[in-house]
Amino acid sequence: MRYGLQIVVSLVLGMSVAGAARGERLVLASASYGKNIVAICEADGKVIWQYKTGGPKRGHTGHHDVHLLKNGNILFHDDWRVVKEMTLGGEVVWRYDSGTMNGNKGKRVDVHAFQRLDNGLTMIVESGVGRIIEVDKKGKIHTEIKMKRDGRQNTRMARKLTNGNYLTCSERPGVVTEYDKTGKIVWEYMIKTRVYGATRLKNGNTLIASGGGSSVVEVTPGGKVVWEIKGSVPGAKIGLKWTTFVTELSNGNFVIGNCHAGPDNPQIFEITRDKRVVWAFNKFDVFGNGLACSQVLDEKQSALVRKLLAKKGKGKKAAGIGVGAKPIEGATVIFDGTRKMLDEKWTYWKGPRFSSSLPIKWKIVKDPVDSGTVMMTDDPAARGGKYGTADVVTKEKYRDFRLHIEFLVMKRRGNSGVYLQNRYEIQILDGDKTKHGMGAVINETPSPYHAYNGTGKWNSYDIVFRAARFKDGKRSEKAKVTMYFNGKKVHVNQEINKVWGGKNSGIDGGNMGGRGITDVPGGLKLQCEGHDVRYRNIWIKKLDLKGGDTDF
Repeated sequence: MRYGLQIVVSLVLGMSVAGAARGERLVLASASYGKNIVAICEADGKVIWQYKTGGPKRGHTGHHDVHLLKNGNILFHDDWRVVKEMTLGGEVVWRYDSGTMNGNKGKRVDVHAFQRLDNGLTMIVESGVGRIIEVDKKGKIHTEIKMKRDGRQNTRMARKLTNGNYLTCSERPGVVTEYDKTGKIVWEYMIKTRVYGATRLKNGNTLIASGGGSSVVEVTPGGKVVWEIKGSVPGAKIGLKWTTFVTELSNGNFVIGNCHAGPDNPQIFEITRDKRVVWAFNKFDVFGNGLACSQVLDEKQSALVRKLLAKKGKGKKAAGIGVGAKPIEGATVIFDGTRKMLDEKWTYWKGPRFSSSLPIKWKIVKDPVDSGTVMMTDDPAARGGKYGTADVVTKEKYRDFRLHIEFLVMKRRGNSGVYLQNRYEIQILDGDKTKHGMGAVINETPSPYHAYNGTGKWNSYDIVFRAARFKDGKRSEKAKVTMYFNGKKVHVNQEINKVWGGKNSGIDGGNMGGRGITDVPGGLKLQCEGHDVRYRNIWIKKLDLKGGDTDF
């Protein structure tokens, strides 16, 4: 049993001790190391908003700091040079590139820490070049502090303190340093580990997350350790690994980030001064082993987020998103529940494995939930999971488009798939929460399983797709997709690297291991894999997306 389940009992029993309304608490978290995601979750881990970051091809760079701002926007990064401010609608409204701006072009520079200040400036700590700057919305520097160049110029977490000084953490030489407004070192504590985070407490002491030291210590201004957990939390069966963010709550408890600790330890937890864990957070399937930065939102911040998401959701519902959505202006209905439309607008994909024959053997059956009739993925040729033998595809071929499609999985482990351009699969697979699972851009993104309504219920995908672009016969831009799953935005401008599943999965699947994508349009394909999955209310609108943005 995972610790995140075990903690529920102690969470309920410990509410009076914690003194916080955890039903109102939300968690903002950001993770890399292959996940590349920023998300907001309920206290129990349920994802209510997420944004898939691009991240470098290495899959781990970035995601070392994140903040919810007073306006409800998010300050984040997904590489180690550019800091961005983004709305909950996924729109980037401000960015600062430390790799090119204010004298840094051509220099080695990494950014691991930043902070929006009360005066509207943004503090950015530039490792490598070794400076702390405060910039305005136009990127103009208002304050510049030079850090000591003996390893201290390379930081992890850093914060501006209420006294105007700066508290920084440097992995090597493993020290927490406080600089004053002139850049003079006025206090420091040598912890001698790859220290990650630190915060100045209300009592004047400093709470330090030792990073690779697998510990959290509280030290006095004189350097005396007065509180510590190391290796594990006594009596709680929590193993500490790479301790990262540390925060002091208004109730006096501490929130600790516990990165790289594996699936059976919480990624974040709240602990009292007498070392009792009163809340823990573990969403390993979403954040994986790389949740290094987070912010536990208080009641006021959580209420703001809920208000903004509710307002955003109402606006999107009217735009033709979600189960039962009607076609938007300019859209063409390509399946209305009738045999006539199935035969007029669809045919079999005659790929290498095709073994059925026209007319289409898929059945038109009664809607098991509502009135009307629907399409059922039933063809004897596909029994036993033989995909590619009896898949159906539209006769019309598409480049850029907006798509609405509804599906219902009748039984557990039911499997089908929606193929964009008969190349790129959006998976339908009940019970699978991996990159091969429900709602995933197959093998490219984690499954947004939290948005799934479950078996026996209708679900919807709303998709804007931009085809790959080519120059001189070579792919110059990868295909991109943004998707709402049952009205929840789950993928934003997600690049698609290849055609997965081989030659039997779709066009170009057999070219160069799926990477030999060609500059030809393709139809919308639905997969028949010997399972009872049903479809209805499918409509599509052709688009011509000049820019690279697929968000809507």
